[in-house]
Amino acid sequence: MKVVIISIVSVCIIALLVLFLAEKRDSNKSIDNVPVNVTHKSVSSDAVVAEQAELNTQQSEVSPISSQPALNSVTQPTQSSSNLRTKRDTPSGEAATTPPADLTGEQPIGLPDEQPVAASDKISADEMAADFVSENNSILRMEKLRRWNTEKKGGIDKVATVALKDSDPLIVMEAIEVLGKLKSDASTTELLKVLDEGRERPDGYGQAICLAAITALGTAQNASPATPLLVASLTEHIDLSYDKAIVESLGNIGDYEAIVPIESYIAYLKTIKPNKPFFLHPWQEAMDIATEALNKLRASNP
Repeated sequence: MKVVIISIVSVCIIALLVLFLAEKRDSNKSIDNVPVNVTHKSVSSDAVVAEQAELNTQQSEVSPISSQPALNSVTQPTQSSSNLRTKRDTPSGEAATTPPADLTGEQPIGLPDEQPVAASDKISADEMAADFVSENNSILRMEKLRRWNTEKKGGIDKVATVALKDSDPLIVMEAIEVLGKLKSDASTTELLKVLDEGRERPDGYGQAICLAAITALGTAQNASPATPLLVASLTEHIDLSYDKAIVESLGNIGDYEAIVPIESYIAYLKTIKPNKPFFLHPWQEAMDIATEALNKLRASNP
């Protein structure tokens, strides 16, 4: 009987021991899982953020190109990680003394001095003119002329002078406008040549090109030599639009030699005043421009 009781008690004790060990093992598993890892992760993230901010401050005081944070953050990901590891591993907690990758003499890609320079910035005026002439496409020639004029290239006067001989009349008129805005004696001389020779074009654009030259001379510098040619053209009475451009340019040039011809032109306009209202507006416009030019010349030549 005693043996039976002892056996039962032993079995109970063993069962209780097994249950206790199983419960302890489950408890250890729950402790080692999520809560501990999450806490460790949040702490380490805060430490990395703080250390990264301190490292950026140190680099801004040392690095000569630290004013480009976007570039440093792209080109130096390995450097930041290695510095953080070194800082945690050193006993004193000081940052590693190894210089960053951008202080070793290597220049990051994309700095201003590495940007490509436009070809037109490297060539002379003669080379620009040769480049313009060698272009067979008139649309591309026009694009070059306009772009170089907008960029205020030093050889634009040379290119515009060459463009006056272009086969495309639109390019010629564009070059005339460029020369008129340059306001130089050389450009005025070229415009006078166009006015004197422009009508001889076989393509029929002679009058339009001369009209462009007349308008440009009104804004050119020292254009008094153009007065005889303009006055001679005014006496031909080609049409009102052509005459208006001549008279307006004469008024802008300011040569007193144009006073009498404009007075004669006003007298001529009075003789051809139209009777029908439909034709009255362009005539009145021509009369107003002539009167304004005459008043301007009289004011500048008392």
